[in-house]
Amino acid sequence: MAKEELQRMDKSNHSTSTDFKDIKTRTIIARFEIEDNDIIELGLYNSLQCESLKDFTKLPDTDDLYNNDPVFRKLAKERKALKRQYNDYINKTKLK
Repeated sequence: MAKEELQRMDKSNHSTSTDFKDIKTRTIIARFEIEDNDIIELGLYNSLQCESLKDFTKLPDTDDLYNNDPVFRKLAKERKALKRQYNDYINKTKLK
């Protein structure tokens, strides 16, 4: 969307062409909890459909597995700790 806005501004100003290779991008992840309904899911997917959409994943409901399976609960805790370490590393490296 920002690229299109810059192109519009560029054309209206009659200036030289803008080099879009230098534009930084960012990735935003949003999680939605919706009713268990294929029509609602399809509507959400269609509303998000654009060139920028990189991934659309339906997450499984793991509540029962987490509550009843000690192995899965242990894996989930390890995954959470690794994700925290991963994000901390990115944030420390990004600040340099």
